[in-house]
Amino acid sequence: MMNYLVWLAAFSLLVAVFERLWPARPQKVLRRWLWSDAIHLVFNGHVLGLLLYGIAWYRVLPVLDGWLAEQGLSGMVYRNAVSGWGIVLQSIVALVVLDFVQWLVHNSLHRIGPLWRIHQVHHSVKDGEMDWIVSFRFSWLEPVYYKAAMYLPAAWFGFAPEALFFHAVFGTLIGHLNHANLTWDYGPLRYVFNSPRMHLYHHDWEAPATGQNFGITLSCWDWIFGTAHLPDQPPAKIGFPGVEKLPEDFFGQLIWPLPLAAKGLQGTKVSASVAGVGVLGLLYSLSLAPSVDTPMFGEPAASSQPAVSPDVAPVAHAATPAEATAALGRFGTAARAAGWAAPEVAVTARELAEALGSERLVVLDVRTEDRFAEGHIPSAQLVTRGDYSGGEVPGVSRSRDELQALLRAKGVDDDSVVVLLGDGGPEPYRLWWTLAQVGGFETRVLDGGLAAWKALGERLAEGPGRAVEAGTVTLAGGPARNLMWAEVEALRARHPDLQLVDTRGAPEFTGEEQHRKAARAGHSPGARHLDWKAVLRLEGDAPVLRDPADARAVFAAAGIDPARPVLTYCQSGTRSSTVYYSLLQLGADMEAVANYDGSWAEYSRLEALPVAMGPNG
Repeated sequence: MMNYLVWLAAFSLLVAVFERLWPARPQKVLRRWLWSDAIHLVFNGHVLGLLLYGIAWYRVLPVLDGWLAEQGLSGMVYRNAVSGWGIVLQSIVALVVLDFVQWLVHNSLHRIGPLWRIHQVHHSVKDGEMDWIVSFRFSWLEPVYYKAAMYLPAAWFGFAPEALFFHAVFGTLIGHLNHANLTWDYGPLRYVFNSPRMHLYHHDWEAPATGQNFGITLSCWDWIFGTAHLPDQPPAKIGFPGVEKLPEDFFGQLIWPLPLAAKGLQGTKVSASVAGVGVLGLLYSLSLAPSVDTPMFGEPAASSQPAVSPDVAPVAHAATPAEATAALGRFGTAARAAGWAAPEVAVTARELAEALGSERLVVLDVRTEDRFAEGHIPSAQLVTRGDYSGGEVPGVSRSRDELQALLRAKGVDDDSVVVLLGDGGPEPYRLWWTLAQVGGFETRVLDGGLAAWKALGERLAEGPGRAVEAGTVTLAGGPARNLMWAEVEALRARHPDLQLVDTRGAPEFTGEEQHRKAARAGHSPGARHLDWKAVLRLEGDAPVLRDPADARAVFAAAGIDPARPVLTYCQSGTRSSTVYYSLLQLGADMEAVANYDGSWAEYSRLEALPVAMGPNG
């Protein structure tokens, strides 16, 4: 934006100098309503864009995004057809194509009654006023129409911001020149570029009702389609019949064409100007970020709340439990658009926030008790590591009956949608994997965890969490498949090409360090090493899962083929659950992928099993 303002100031000064050197008509430099046009220049050249951006970002896009998601059209918004072109080619194509779109829009502004009444603000330029600065005298409603028609398709096709910036800067220069008090027509180039002499006839009082000379930067469209008009003599008068009804000051012009229906506001009157100030105030208030209204469900707000970033669109929170339950159907939309193979086990922070308040939603926070008490998602229930794992071998999953009792205590029913989250650690993936073994209800992992929630600016609750009614879930998958070494040996017998993937940190893998709950250091002979964190990436502060293309590259670099059978393990099956989850999202054959529940905690205690040291698998 600052670059554009610099160019705008430079072009304004340059064209103003041209007018002094080669004036076409005798005009006063300091005319009566020059101050009004100066405000138009500042407002329409800078302020209006910021206001409309805020209104679109905070008021329009959340609704539009929700509708696209409901219709399953999110993946169609950005096609990026031209994103691979060079910036020079993009700039040239954008200049030509967007100018033609402007020509079409300008045509409609003259040919469609309601649009013409909006466009009359620009045509209120009268004799003695046609100079460079009036190029920015137009209704604030025009850019809404113009920019939507121009830049939404441009973004859909993937034009780079630099190409659009080139069009905006070049168009600003031509716009200043077209309205300048100059006689230039560029000779033979008049058939390509619009000019001050040609554009003057666009403002001709005697112009046909359907208009003429609609070109913005390029005049070729008018010559091609027969709307060009360029006689030798300049027009006798500019303006349009009825221009006297339009206020001449900036503030009064903000409310046009409302005065056409309210005669008391016609002409230059204090009442019209006051109404214009009201419109300005309304635009400003709509452009501000709305306060985040995360439902709190009676829980106290945490003393420290996430900052609300102006770069993040606000969440459209559900107004009723029924709306929140309907939003559950949009879970996994972003994962599906990203190409994940199992979007049915994933959810984003935005999707979760939109469904908060559904009677079917259960949020389980897999962190430590103190961190949960400091700040958690409203309505979330705390689940600690000891709640779902433990036993003779440290970290092994608890039995089906124990897990069922845990879930019922947290309010889980058979039709519940359970969302698991943490603060960047692997624990949510471990609990997801553990529950996947017994099945029977919908379980998802919040991508990015609590950090992704904070990035939205959503509010946090503090304390131990609210009390909930006991749930009625019945785990239908039989006892948890606690995959211990005996089952691993059977798996290796069925799959001789089974790849063992050790997901611990490098010091544990090589044997340089020994985990405090391990009996020996080192790794299983033949295992490949892949640190569990490698399948994640940081998006701001949020550790999110890598998309399939990135994840495949990570596995390939580690010498692991997701198309072949894989066994993941770590110290206690927790870190390895994250890699298991990534393999699922890659589309691996999950009948041939397993997570070793006992992991190194069990293996290191089986003294008859060999141990390898060093970096090699």
